[in-house]
Amino acid sequence: MFQIRPYSKEQLDAFTTPAQIAGGNMEAYPKILYDTQTYVAAGSATLLTFFTTTNADLTLSNMEGPGQLPDPKYFNIWQMRCHVILPESDAAAPTAWRDLQSIVDTRRPRFRITIQDKPYGDIPLICMPTVGGLNGFGYTDGTGAGVVSHEYALNGPPTGGFWVGGALWLKPKVNFSATIQWGGATAAVAADTLIRIELGGVEYRAIV
Repeated sequence: MFQIRPYSKEQLDAFTTPAQIAGGNMEAYPKILYDTQTYVAAGSATLLTFFTTTNADLTLSNMEGPGQLPDPKYFNIWQMRCHVILPESDAAAPTAWRDLQSIVDTRRPRFRITIQDKPYGDIPLICMPTVGGLNGFGYTDGTGAGVVSHEYALNGPPTGGFWVGGALWLKPKVNFSATIQWGGATAAVAADTLIRIELGGVEYRAIV
């Protein structure tokens, strides 16, 4: 919950003016740093790598440069999440729940983040739920040849992901990446599926 309370003009000016810090003025604000890769429908790949490239589509990635933050930006990581963006499944035999199980659990995938060649992990991917929540919904309608089923699934419950608590920092011009490594050849799923890694935290940037 957030508070609703009155402030004086002087207080509001102080809240909205960056702090004076020796060596330059910096502001801090909450941000999610994210990148997306594709789990191909045919399966078989055992490794996906994130944050090493840029993407013009800001719905898939908000990286400003390949594998680095620009100078003088810093990022303090508090949460790490994996969002499996499953397509809706409408068919006589829907596949959303089965496909999600195959991606985040069956092949024992693990997550690792590497900062300046130093690895942090490994974290079972099932321990990194997204904010939307393994939960799902499904129904079946009709009888006989006309039966239609619908379902969707999210890798939740919505706990906010794996808690880091500010223990990890990203510095400008320092390489970092993240990987998902499966314990064997990945299983086939109904369609190519986007997987987004989300790093929730605080970004610090210069005031210009």
